[in-house]
Amino acid sequence: MAVMKAKHLDALKAHKYSVVNNSFLDNNVMPAFWNWLLQKLPMWGAPNLLTVGGLAFIFGPSLLLAFQCPGFTCSEDLSPIYLGAAAFGVFVYQTMDALDGKQARRTGSSSPLGELMDHGCDAMSTVGVLGSLLMVLLGSSSWLGLFVLAVAALMFYFYHWRGFFVHPG
Repeated sequence: MAVMKAKHLDALKAHKYSVVNNSFLDNNVMPAFWNWLLQKLPMWGAPNLLTVGGLAFIFGPSLLLAFQCPGFTCSEDLSPIYLGAAAFGVFVYQTMDALDGKQARRTGSSSPLGELMDHGCDAMSTVGVLGSLLMVLLGSSSWLGLFVLAVAALMFYFYHWRGFFVHPG
């Protein structure tokens, strides 16, 4: 039994990634840093390793925060070290997320599967970041928080899934 129909596999093969980015920082400030950092990476470096490695910088601080906030209830005496670690983790993740595509194009290893993995990790990072925010902002265990996490991740996932199968190329 095939998991995907032939027409969907063809759409995946024909997919061309295109994005419009109007961010001031992404267009004017960060490219110099990313290009400098890209030149430090070895040519044999796998782009997907950057993607997964970046994800560790999201979930590491999130897990630390979860241990600091038992029952996902953060007290008001939360150490700024945890918040700083979370901010640093987001910065490293977004940097590695920017580098993985550049490294894939640089090494000629760009593929629709790599893009799908990248966006899958982006969706998982949404869970880590929102989970941390909900622990800090809601301050208590909440089914509403879980619902917000699930909706955010599903919206992200279905948006990208639509790009592959409904409006490919």
